[in-house]
Amino acid sequence: MQLLGFIHKPLDFSEEKLDKLSSSIESLRQTLISAGFNCYAEQLQKIRQASERKDSQSFREQLNCRVLFGGFGAMWEIWISDKILMARFERHFRDFLDALERIGVRNSKIEQIKRVFY
Repeated sequence: MQLLGFIHKPLDFSEEKLDKLSSSIESLRQTLISAGFNCYAEQLQKIRQASERKDSQSFREQLNCRVLFGGFGAMWEIWISDKILMARFERHFRDFLDALERIGVRNSKIEQIKRVFY
């Protein structure tokens, strides 16, 4: 099942955009690990690895999973009881969404999620 409808859009894996994506993923991963959400951190690592290989197909497959943008239990829906970690998660998640957009990932699901975080 495809969650994100960006399969046919070209992605821009230029070094500058990859650096922003990698940085946002690493910050988000560290926050998630600190909060005990390792499964999300693992999925983000797979996305980063695919982007570093400039493997559009794998990148799309890893990004297009329920773990990140699906329904109940998806990463964008988590709640962290530690207010500082929660604020850090929200900031890093916004950075991640912005980095995805810079690479060329755009669709209505991500736009909907962005409205929650902005």
